Amino acid sequence: MLYHLSDYLAQYSSAARLSRYITFRTIMAMVTAFVFALIVGRPLINWLYRRKIRDVVRDYSVMSVESKKGTPTMGGLLILASLFFSIALWGNFSSPYVYYLLFATVWFAVLGAIDDYHKIRYQDSDRGLSRGAKYLLQMGFGFIFGIMFLYSGTTPLPHPAQPSTCRTQWPSGCRSSCRVDADCMRRSCHIKGAVCNEGRCQAPACLNPSTKKRLSCTNNDTCVSACGNHAKCNQPWRFQVSTLENIPFRPSQLYIPFVKYPIMDLSWLYLIVIILFIVYAANAVNFADGLDGLATVPTLFSYVVFGIYAYIFGNAIISSYLWFPMLPGAGEASVYCGAMVGALVGFLWFNAYPAEVFMGDTGSMALGGTLGTLMVLLKQEFLFFLLGGIFLAEILSVMIQDWLGIQVLGRRILYRAPIHHTFQHRGMAETKIVVRFWIVSGILALLALAALKIR
Repeated sequence: MLYHLSDYLAQYSSAARLSRYITFRTIMAMVTAFVFALIVGRPLINWLYRRKIRDVVRDYSVMSVESKKGTPTMGGLLILASLFFSIALWGNFSSPYVYYLLFATVWFAVLGAIDDYHKIRYQDSDRGLSRGAKYLLQMGFGFIFGIMFLYSGTTPLPHPAQPSTCRTQWPSGCRSSCRVDADCMRRSCHIKGAVCNEGRCQAPACLNPSTKKRLSCTNNDTCVSACGNHAKCNQPWRFQVSTLENIPFRPSQLYIPFVKYPIMDLSWLYLIVIILFIVYAANAVNFADGLDGLATVPTLFSYVVFGIYAYIFGNAIISSYLWFPMLPGAGEASVYCGAMVGALVGFLWFNAYPAEVFMGDTGSMALGGTLGTLMVLLKQEFLFFLLGGIFLAEILSVMIQDWLGIQVLGRRILYRAPIHHTFQHRGMAETKIVVRFWIVSGILALLALAALKIR
C-alpha cells in the first residue's frame, strides 16, 4: 500500500520516497509484523482457548505430556495475520514474486487448518487428514506452481535470456561482446586481438607508436602516457560481466551450492524437482514442530538467509559481482521474508517455553510450503539441505523409523521419531534440546551465507 502511495505522498514529504527502497521496506515489514503480533497475540490466544481450539496431545507413556494438554493450537493464525498485515502495508503488488508467495502461504495454511480442524473435532491427533490426502494436496500445489513457474508466459524469471552484448567496465568507445563458450570457461572474446584469461576477456596490450613494441600496461595512466589517449581501448583491462547476460538463463536449470554455473537443464522434467522439494519442505517443517519453539527459530533463520539471497539476486550490481544470474524483481521476495521473520519473532514471544500457544499444522504447513516455493523461485533448492539441516535430520529420522524400521525390518531403529523425541526419551530437558537445535541451525545459516562467495 505505502509503496504504491509513495509517489503521491512524496509531494508532501520527501521521507515518503523511502518506501521505494527494498531495504527500508524489508526492515519496516519486519518491525510491523512483530509489533502487530505482540498486539494481537494475547487476544487471539484467549479467543482460541475460549473456542476450545486446544491441542490434542499424543500420549508417549514414557514422556510426560501433561504440561502440553489444553494449550491453544492453530497459533499459525497469528503468524499469518501478522504477515498479511505487514505485506499489505509494505509489499509491492506489481511483483509476481509477492503473488506466488501469497498463493503458497494461503494454500498450505488452508491445508494445515483443515488438518487441525479434524484433530480438534474428533479429539484425536490421528484423526486429521490422512497422509495420502496431505501428499496429494501438497503435490497438487507443486504441480500447479511448477507449470506456472516453467511456462514462459507466467514465470517470474527471465525465460530464456539469450546472450547479448556484455555490459563491461571498458571506457566509452570501446566495444566488446561475449557468447557462451565452454572451451573458455563459457566465454570467448569478440575483441580484435583479445584473449581469454582465466575465464575473463583480456584485451591486447598497447603498442608504442614509435617503436611498435608491445608495452606492459599495468594501469590506464601508463598506457595513456606511452601510447596516447587511444591506448585506453588497447590496455589489458579485465572485465567481468553479469552471468545473466553471459549464460542463457532458464527456469529449468539446476543449481547447487558452491558451484558457479548450472549443472544441467532439465526442461520440463524440472517439474518433478519442484514438486519433490515443495513436499519435502512442507513436511520437514511440520515434523520439526514438536517442542516449544523448536521449529520457529530454524525456520526464522531460513527466511533470513533466503531474504538475503533474494535481495542479492534482485540487485544487478551485487549479483554480477558474486556471479549469480540477476533475477529482476526478486528483491521483493526479501520484503516478504522480512515480514515473515517479524511474524515469527512475534509468535516466538508466546511460543517460547513454556508455550502459551502452538502453531499447529496451520502454521507449520504454511511456513514449510512457502519456504519450498521461495527456494524454487530463487533457484536455490539444494541449498536447503545445508541451511535446513535440522529439518533434514527430522524428516530422515521419520523415514528411517517408519519406512525402514517398522515397515521393512519390523522393529524400531530409534527410540522415537522425529529425532527430537529420541533425545527427550533419553532424559534430555526440552529447553536444552531446543536451544541446541537453535545453535546448530544458526551455524548452518552462516555456512549457507558463505556459499554466496565460496563458489
